[in-house]
Amino acid sequence: MPDQPCWPMHRLAIVSAFTTLSALSPLSVAPVRAQQMPPACTEADSVRGVRTQYNAVEEFSQATTRIKEIKDVKETYYGAPPKSFNQYANSNDHVLSVRWCQATLVLNNGQGDTVYWFLADELQGNRHSTVQDHCSTKHNLLDATCAKWREHR
Repeated sequence: MPDQPCWPMHRLAIVSAFTTLSALSPLSVAPVRAQQMPPACTEADSVRGVRTQYNAVEEFSQATTRIKEIKDVKETYYGAPPKSFNQYANSNDHVLSVRWCQATLVLNNGQGDTVYWFLADELQGNRHSTVQDHCSTKHNLLDATCAKWREHR
């Protein structure tokens, strides 16, 4: 019988522990949603992505022009995404931050081109991924000056 008076205290301890853990669970989710910075413009994956996309457009149009060299790579802006990036987004899948970049291309035919691109940190559920897209003054038929990329829209 001496165990019976302790039972309410034991039960109270279990309920308190559960309540404390329940209260802390949103904190354990917070780091997952924390913003991650997109890679730097000069990182190998970033430059490789631009090269791959640019050459793919050339290949698609059955041109023989390819990138010989990418030089003068620079970041033009880093910050919050334009409203257009999250226009149809929801709380589980949206862009958190964007890094805007610019470089000069030397092509294998001796000509040059300017390329602009962005690297966006996208949250997809509890995973982050980097979205990349480019605009070249040679390829963009709708916006030959790449204004959307230059003006970070």
